[in-house]
Amino acid sequence: MKKSFLKAERALHSITGDQWVAFDDELTLEMIIEDVRRETKKEFIQRTIAPLLHDSELLHTLRTLFEYNQSLKETAEQLHIHINTLHYRIKKIEELTKLNPKMLKDQTILYLSIQILDQYTN
Repeated sequence: MKKSFLKAERALHSITGDQWVAFDDELTLEMIIEDVRRETKKEFIQRTIAPLLHDSELLHTLRTLFEYNQSLKETAEQLHIHINTLHYRIKKIEELTKLNPKMLKDQTILYLSIQILDQYTN
């Protein structure tokens, strides 16, 4: 019973955005994030995307870039901006975070940061 409760609780905590249902068996990254201590998550945010926390436009750009699998064309279309504006925003994200959204390691760090941040705000 306890194990089932913990799985249900973990699935509940993994729900983000407009998602209504989550199943523990389908969790992957969310499972790892859930097991990280809150203090560690907070420090991770501070070390990564803290400079973006007061710029909702850049955070939205980064989320959209990940949502559209790094496709610059689709991201620009979804944001209703010119591709040059998207390039400017990506450069601004890199300048502020010292993480390059075009490099795999930095993409991973930024993606994890966004996932952790979204877990905090939900």
